[in-house]
Amino acid sequence: DKVYVVCGIRDGHWDGHVGWLDEYDPRTNEWKKLSDAPHVRDHVQAVVIDDKVYVAGGRRSTAKIGQVLNLLEPAVDVYDFKTSRWTTLPESKNLPTLRAGNASVVQGKKVLIIGGESGSQVPAHSEVEAFNTRTMSWETLAPLNAGRHGTGAVNVNGKIYVVAGSGNRGGGPELNSIEVLR
Repeated sequence: DKVYVVCGIRDGHWDGHVGWLDEYDPRTNEWKKLSDAPHVRDHVQAVVIDDKVYVAGGRRSTAKIGQVLNLLEPAVDVYDFKTSRWTTLPESKNLPTLRAGNASVVQGKKVLIIGGESGSQVPAHSEVEAFNTRTMSWETLAPLNAGRHGTGAVNVNGKIYVVAGSGNRGGGPELNSIEVLR
């Protein structure tokens, strides 16, 4: 029943990355600062499974030094609400396909990382990878029909819907399609 804001950047694509974790309670209209994440990143989404926040993907966009797309974050950070502590998963559990601007969504006990963009290719990523929080392992799922970044995903009755986004890194073409993972 709360809203969490995780990480970000204070100056657009220029500079100023933060590892903030803030909690908003809509019932009381109050914000609460929690512990900062161990890795700063922007262009990232996070999900909550079993009283834990999982953050995978993202980058440190730094146009100030000409590195907007290339400083991708491989580590997976996990915040435990019960202990109020962050941990970083071992390097062997890093995100398999590095990217930012990806969508993140929960499917059962899995964190799905969908699409994204990187400096390694012009077309947006079509990869869909799932981190199983029970087995602590990654698996590859069917790719998107059209790679995209700058989108979101939602789980409705066990189906994952991904809508719109950009087909290439940095923007455009804007997509108006909907894809469903069953």
